[in-house]
Amino acid sequence: MWHNRGAAFDKLSQHEAAIASYESAITLNSECYQAWFGKGESLAKLQRHEEAIAAYEKAIAIKPDSYDAWHHLGTALSGLKRYEEAMAAYDRALAIKPENAEAWRERGAIVSELKQDTEGKESVEQET
Repeated sequence: MWHNRGAAFDKLSQHEAAIASYESAITLNSECYQAWFGKGESLAKLQRHEEAIAAYEKAIAIKPDSYDAWHHLGTALSGLKRYEEAMAAYDRALAIKPENAEAWRERGAIVSELKQDTEGKESVEQET
């Protein structure tokens, strides 16, 4: 019930209220995947990526075959520029749903970021 309330608050963009509802659900059942995943989504919408990552990791511990949790974990990690970890999360998501174009697109963006970082470092090293 509480995780449904959290989802309703989230749809209304009342993310703090959603988080409180998800936390109530977690208090009642610490193994509630929907509550941990929903909490992660609400936290991510508030740009609270570190907390979102912790929530997604808990969701994954409960349901390791969750494409959505792995995908959203990758997005949160990417938001913190933790690209190599994000790539690993997207790879796990794509192992579950290899046909998902969105995850491939986001993974591709990370490959571009990593390539630019490498090329940028090489340029700086050439200058010195």
